[in-house]
Amino acid sequence: MEKMSKRKRLFIILLTYIILLTTPKIYAEVIPDTITYNSEYTTENNDYYASLNNKKIYIIKVDRNTFTPPDDNIYIIDERDNTDPNMSIIDSFKLNDKEIREVVSILLKYEEAYPSNWSRSYEAAIRECRFHRYGYSFNLETERTGQVDLNNNDEELYSSYRDIIKEIIDNIKPKTRTLEKDDN
Repeated sequence: MEKMSKRKRLFIILLTYIILLTTPKIYAEVIPDTITYNSEYTTENNDYYASLNNKKIYIIKVDRNTFTPPDDNIYIIDERDNTDPNMSIIDSFKLNDKEIREVVSILLKYEEAYPSNWSRSYEAAIRECRFHRYGYSFNLETERTGQVDLNNNDEELYSSYRDIIKEIIDNIKPKTRTLEKDDN
């Protein structure tokens, strides 16, 4: 497979952000009736935390480098005890926009129930999930964009679409050519 040029990748990323900018803001003020919580869940038993429609949402503490989801449920690795607290949504590219919003709402509720130093805003987490999903759909670095790491250090990166687009544009450097002077 031919490697995509940096300029083309940046163009696709810029196009993705334009699409994201035209997407209306949607807030998770109302949690849909399709979410149910497992009253027997504990952080030690690696059981499912909630269900969303016909999928269970597992929030587990495992080694992400060796973990492979055994089924089509939603798996989130809780790494909030790291120096950079993190929640990793495995195979996030499989989630549609509504599921992403609901999963992020569930993660925020999980943080309320089991407090830690993890701190992500709803809006920035949604932006990061969308960015990863669109990157994956454009076949950009699929080993990285196939899952999303909602770690504290990335909160600033996804706080504003305007800032992200500015950073992308600043990184696009036009190719310069030197013209040779003809002595004739």
